[in-house]
Amino acid sequence: MGNLLKAELFKLRKSFHYKLLLLFPFGIGLIFGGLIYYYDSQTVGMRMFSVWGTGTLYNAALISIFAAEYIGSEFANRTFAASISCGAPRRRLFAVKCIIFFLALLPLIYIQDLTTFLILSYKNGLGIAWNMETAAYIANKIFCSSLCNLTMGSFILLLAFCVKSKIVTIGLGLCSVYLLNLLHINARSQMLQKVLRFTFPYQLEEIGRDSSEFMRIRYFHEPVTTEQILISSLIAIVILTLTALWVFQKSDLK
Repeated sequence: MGNLLKAELFKLRKSFHYKLLLLFPFGIGLIFGGLIYYYDSQTVGMRMFSVWGTGTLYNAALISIFAAEYIGSEFANRTFAASISCGAPRRRLFAVKCIIFFLALLPLIYIQDLTTFLILSYKNGLGIAWNMETAAYIANKIFCSSLCNLTMGSFILLLAFCVKSKIVTIGLGLCSVYLLNLLHINARSQMLQKVLRFTFPYQLEEIGRDSSEFMRIRYFHEPVTTEQILISSLIAIVILTLTALWVFQKSDLK
């Protein structure tokens, strides 16, 4: 297990595609923050932090591309088959891939927000006094958005193991998250809203709702708590990941 983890970490550090994927949101963050800096906006750092990691479709695109390269390419290059033929158990191989996938996912998502946040904070300040309440607010935002994005990641991970194709993983990942996001936005039934508030698109929008005018006028808006996000995310991650493991164990890798 330890050797497999070291090997996967080494592959990730040497991965040109992952570095390129990190460079893209970093560049977007620089451009966005630079434009605000140039036009002398009064937007403070905390304003940007209020929507930290809540770009559902943007995050879905990054995660889908990463999953396609990190998981889909292993099927295309028959790396999984080669590893298993060398004696690596499927469960351990799957566990290692999941660990590295989830570890690499969050930096990929947060690098744009972090870059813009630092630029705005440098120019206009944080916009709020730094105290224990502020620290708790920041910690809660990061904690909740991380759980929701890891849930999204486990959903796209399952798709990647099901379709075993890089192109299909990207397309299906984006389309699935888009449709799920569209469903919760257009839902008008109170019963449906109560169900959808346990899904990651609803929760991500709820996390960033303090800066969203749309959220303040939504019909049947049901707020979610940190405890609800924690419980629903952990349940979803476990179910989706175990399902992906079952699919992987049943897959023909020849």
